[in-house]
Amino acid sequence: SVLDGFISYLLARTAGGVVLDTRVRLVDRLLRLPVAELDRRRAGDLISRVGVRNVEKHVQSLGDRLIEHLDEQGIALVGPRERGGRAHIYVLDLPAAEWSEYFSRNQVRVSPERDGIRVSFAMFNTLDDVDQLADIMRRHGAEAASTRAVERMD
Repeated sequence: SVLDGFISYLLARTAGGVVLDTRVRLVDRLLRLPVAELDRRRAGDLISRVGVRNVEKHVQSLGDRLIEHLDEQGIALVGPRERGGRAHIYVLDLPAAEWSEYFSRNQVRVSPERDGIRVSFAMFNTLDDVDQLADIMRRHGAEAASTRAVERMD
């Protein structure tokens, strides 16, 4: 009957929501584990507990946030922007020598690439980490603009 179908639908939807909520809480908890706990366990154990799909979704959301910040700051991304074409590694179109040194001074680990600066996310990174990276990039842009203005005055 229609009522049985509707009840089945509601039960399935509720169960799916509970599972999703549980997974989200688990990922959030694992992302906030103390470093000592992470050192005691193999990465593969943690990934299998969280689930590869959940890690992938999390890392993709970090990339989405990074791309938003890059667009706001007018910084190009070398490589694909679409979710289906990218993984956890992003190359920013920034002069490697200048920016590598700047990131290092600000305790940000990146790798210089021939086409720019390589940024790589992992399951332990958070959206706050991406926002902090964007703030550091924004500060460097402001410092560079200030330096150019002073040089023009001289």
